Amino acid sequence: MGINEAKIESYVNQLFTGEKKRVDAGERKKKERISPEDSQGKEIVRRCNAKCDGCDLPYTDPHKFNIHHIDGDPSNPLTPNLTLLCSNCHNTIHGRVNNQIKNYRLTQKQTGAGKTNVRKAPAKPKTIKVKCGFCKGSGKGLTGLYECPICHGEKEINVYDPPEKCKPCNGTGKDLPLSTMCPKCHGTGYRNTVPAKSIRSRKY
Repeated sequence: MGINEAKIESYVNQLFTGEKKRVDAGERKKKERISPEDSQGKEIVRRCNAKCDGCDLPYTDPHKFNIHHIDGDPSNPLTPNLTLLCSNCHNTIHGRVNNQIKNYRLTQKQTGAGKTNVRKAPAKPKTIKVKCGFCKGSGKGLTGLYECPICHGEKEINVYDPPEKCKPCNGTGKDLPLSTMCPKCHGTGYRNTVPAKSIRSRKY
């Protein structure tokens, strides 16, 4: 008598598939075991020719044998899901699968941790160009002799979408009636202006 490795490996693969599904489904505990009926147990013994289905050990001492649930679901007592194994083969199959499941859980944990630690870059806010509030899109300063100190003659400024006009100056960019820059929006006419990388000194 010897262990039929091909058959043992087949049972290992089937059991691992069932256990893996349980792990993936997040089931921490196995379902309650439903033992086969006596008549069903006798049918399994008869079907296996009163021998271990893994090594052909004769079924002489019932205490040394187990009814094995092939798919790993102890609540599935259907005859096609059951087979007769000696304690040695039964322990071998479950021992191999337990190691495989342990490694699988570890791999899943490491993979999950890696994904968790990867931080996505925050989405950049959308920006749009609008007419400069201070020069009303003319690109000229108050006197008309120099370029606008806000848009630097570009006629437009960058703001975040959607644009939000400055309420104190009503989007004019001026601190009326003095016609100086609005201290709230700094002359842009908008509350959500995109900060300039550099500020150049300009004449009015």
